[in-house]
Amino acid sequence: STSPSQSPSCSNEVDFDICFALDMSGSVCSKNGPNSCTDGTDAGRCPSSDPIHGVCRDFTVSRDTCCENFRSIQDFTIDMVTALDSFNGDKSYSIVQFASSGSLVQSSGDKDSTIDSVNGLMYTGGQTNHAEAIGRCQDALSGTPDHKKFMILITDGVSTLPQPGPINSTFASADLAKGDDINIIPVFITTTSSGGLQVMSTISSDGKVFNVTDFGSLEAIEQELIEQVTAPSTSHCSSPSQSPTPPAPSTPSPSKVPTQAPSTSPSRKPTSAPTPYDPNSSSPTGSPVCTETEILFGSGEVTRTITDNNIGGRDGSNSNKFAMITNVGSYLGQPFNLKLESDLANGDDSNCSPGSAANLASCSISLNSNGAVDFFVNSNSVHPIRFTFIDASGNQITPLPRFSFSVFDVGNSEYFWSDGNFDTFACGGCQDNCCPVGVEEHSLVYDSNANIVTNGQTFGGQQFNANRAVTSIPEVQDPQSLTPFQQSQSVRFVFTNTSDFVIGFGRAGGGIRQQFAGYTNIGVNVC
Repeated sequence: STSPSQSPSCSNEVDFDICFALDMSGSVCSKNGPNSCTDGTDAGRCPSSDPIHGVCRDFTVSRDTCCENFRSIQDFTIDMVTALDSFNGDKSYSIVQFASSGSLVQSSGDKDSTIDSVNGLMYTGGQTNHAEAIGRCQDALSGTPDHKKFMILITDGVSTLPQPGPINSTFASADLAKGDDINIIPVFITTTSSGGLQVMSTISSDGKVFNVTDFGSLEAIEQELIEQVTAPSTSHCSSPSQSPTPPAPSTPSPSKVPTQAPSTSPSRKPTSAPTPYDPNSSSPTGSPVCTETEILFGSGEVTRTITDNNIGGRDGSNSNKFAMITNVGSYLGQPFNLKLESDLANGDDSNCSPGSAANLASCSISLNSNGAVDFFVNSNSVHPIRFTFIDASGNQITPLPRFSFSVFDVGNSEYFWSDGNFDTFACGGCQDNCCPVGVEEHSLVYDSNANIVTNGQTFGGQQFNANRAVTSIPEVQDPQSLTPFQQSQSVRFVFTNTSDFVIGFGRAGGGIRQQFAGYTNIGVNVC
């Protein structure tokens, strides 16, 4: 017989190029909610008290550093560079700063120049543009083919720029970087965004996120992060020998290990029954668990039609800049209609296009045979649509005590946005957050604080983004019998005492249609 094989050992030389992307957005220093911490001028940067741009300044640090939180990011970066530089091998460090935009501060420097660059950073404030941060790091990571390349993205929020579709832009930039064999390692401080862990997990090269709950805890993950960067690759392995022991950094041993998002997200609340799917069961009746007014779009005893179909004023010959779906429900014994119109100024949306739904014209709608409504979305656009319940006389009705509104068939690069005027929501298998149903792997990505910008107008609210891993969704046959996979890519909103609300339908390059309906079997116990 042959002798047992021995595990190969690896050289203690570690060759790598690494880029640190440091978040300077307003949420890092803002102390009274999500503010920008800048008015766009140097004089207005890092305000100590500003009713519009926030309270941001800590007087324990310089104004250039602005706050203790950003100082913690600087210290963490310097500690990492110092520890990594103690390994033998050829290595370089790049620094990118980002907020509303990203800029390369240093490219391929040594330890000393990197520390000087980090100490010399001037906090800017602003919004969050992860896409540019990733792109600038990708530009900087031009090491030799034998080098490992890493990007460490240190941030506390979800992308808000570029518009439209900031999260999809982030995903696209990350995909390009990964295509260049760059290992993306997110370091996420969970302070402002419940949806951030899911976004970070998606852009991470291995799905892991180094997550802490406050800036002061960053030092706790240093050792784990060092071990991930310096793990030997097979190209450095040779005949068996004793594997090197990584030098211990000067920081304490970590008490927090990388987490797989979003399973540890504290805001995730599974519903008591995430709608298990039994292919042998009979179809649901459609009666909600909680008493509510039904909103129906399918065929039945009552005839439903679409009139005008002119959302955004896309038909210049029609002065009625809306679409009306008739007989969608009744309340207090009176039938009502549903009016859809652009929430942009004067009801005009230049991204809507003339033509019919049969030709997939942007902002056109059609009644689907499955009992839902198709809404067609223009490429690289978002359409904020105001939904209003209208009586037979053309007047807005009395607010409905409770009703459901569902959006589904959200895949590829699609997303939708809400003005937040709902009471609660079910997204896949969770309430007030998104998670997969049952054994499904992917769900929508939820951003609890998202702005959309279109036609020069900004809207604040909440956003639901398609999971990048979901490129195809089976055609929905019955909105009240969605499969676990379909439920995981869908949301059911519950509204109370409401007669109008705004939903924005958007996409990057992929996809073209989203669907909506009233009550569906998403989170049947959510009401």
